[in-house]
Amino acid sequence: MDAENLKEQTPLGAPISNRILFKKYIHKMLPEYKRQSMNYETMKYITGKALNEEECLKRFDFVMEVNGRHNEFGYYAVFDKNTNTVIGLSKIVLMSKECAEIGYALLPEFWRKGYGSEITKSLINYALQFENLNELIGIINPLNEASKMLLMKNGFTYLESKSVYDQLSDYYQLKIR
Repeated sequence: MDAENLKEQTPLGAPISNRILFKKYIHKMLPEYKRQSMNYETMKYITGKALNEEECLKRFDFVMEVNGRHNEFGYYAVFDKNTNTVIGLSKIVLMSKECAEIGYALLPEFWRKGYGSEITKSLINYALQFENLNELIGIINPLNEASKMLLMKNGFTYLESKSVYDQLSDYYQLKIR
């Protein structure tokens, strides 16, 4: 899907960045979502496996439901601005009135190119626009050292470990107010 077609379809409210474009997922973006969700390397630290077709569709339905709740928050496809190529996905979703979870996943060919840092900084800056938000949470697989270092580099501190969907997850917190 090219960026020109997406421009007219994207709801208000998206993070801003120099190299990347955030486009809130809409129904016609299912192929981009599937490409990422059905990729083992992209998903290994999120679900522990690549999703099959049925799991992918179920998860995409959830993404669409979340995206329908708020114009300002939700799940986004992340595009390289220069090539209009989908490089990954990101999210900023409300956990409460005062707290939002941020996250991202990149396709393997875009790892170690600074995109994770750029996405994280963009999501933090975007969150600062909302006066009601006091904190951000990043939830990661404890084995994902790159994401752990990225969160800590951006001021997040370890909060706790919890089991989520039978998988241990580490919660990191950033107080923004």
